[in-house]
Amino acid sequence: MTTVTFQDETAGGKPLTALEVSGLPDRMTARDLLHLRVREEVTRHNADPANTPLDRPTEAARAERAFLSNAFFVLTPTHQVTELDDVIDLTTTPTLTFLRLVPLAGG
Repeated sequence: MTTVTFQDETAGGKPLTALEVSGLPDRMTARDLLHLRVREEVTRHNADPANTPLDRPTEAARAERAFLSNAFFVLTPTHQVTELDDVIDLTTTPTLTFLRLVPLAGG
């Protein structure tokens, strides 16, 4: 079983947050990893009774659309993930960087 870290960064390379998940298979598709990340974030969000509950399938679909429209990029230490069906070897890629893009003001 493998552990992966989801690392968020700004376009300027500034680290934002990190989330570590263990007990994963050695290889997963980018889609499965994205859904895993959404599951973890929705679970944490919904654990706080002050938050309005989120629906995991809705949020997973929203994350897929954001990836496909280049709202964020997923980077491994060696390359950019370009397709949701790309298989990622987690034994050689313990960290996935989610590079969030911020639109220019007025742009």
